Amino acid sequence: MNNKKNGVRRKVIGVLGRNGSGKDALLRYLAQRCGLTVLSLGDAARELAHLEEMPPSRPHLQEVSQKYLDKYGEDFFIKIILKEIDQKSLEKVGISGIRTQTDVDGLRHHFGANFLLVHVQVNDPHLRFERLRQRGEARDPQTYEEFQAQEKSEKDLFDVEAASRRADVTLSNDGSLEDFHREIDRLISTHQFFQGLDCEP
Repeated sequence: MNNKKNGVRRKVIGVLGRNGSGKDALLRYLAQRCGLTVLSLGDAARELAHLEEMPPSRPHLQEVSQKYLDKYGEDFFIKIILKEIDQKSLEKVGISGIRTQTDVDGLRHHFGANFLLVHVQVNDPHLRFERLRQRGEARDPQTYEEFQAQEKSEKDLFDVEAASRRADVTLSNDGSLEDFHREIDRLISTHQFFQGLDCEP
């Protein structure tokens, strides 16, 4: 367990949820209010896809993820994140793209009580799909059928649902962005993990 390095007392927030649930929105808001440095496991997969000259579509990202997980082990991507945090002596960190129980195990072992796992939940899959359409990134589906196929593929590969059951906190994001920000504000003001993080009011 490595909660403190070079005199730095770390606080690490991991975020997981299904595609389009609002994981990035949560971390953007926490970065704004609490000064988190945001890292993403998905960025590592996208960088590897770029090196292999693969398009950044979600099926290709799943393919490259599976390739490296099979070759180097299930903790391959989380080790990349842990190494970056240690090398840069980052103090306040938010991590997006947590998918597996192996990811959760690695973070809990490394940071102990200084790690908080937050699950972002949206009850309506059609709402998540519409948010992905509005985002319009190359990795996002164009039809609801494509969205459903990607959901099944990710469940088979990562089983995010199993990892989400180990979350310390679950936030609902079924409403507007303003509603979600109010939900996050309540978390910051009531959860003891945020004491000492010096979040802006």
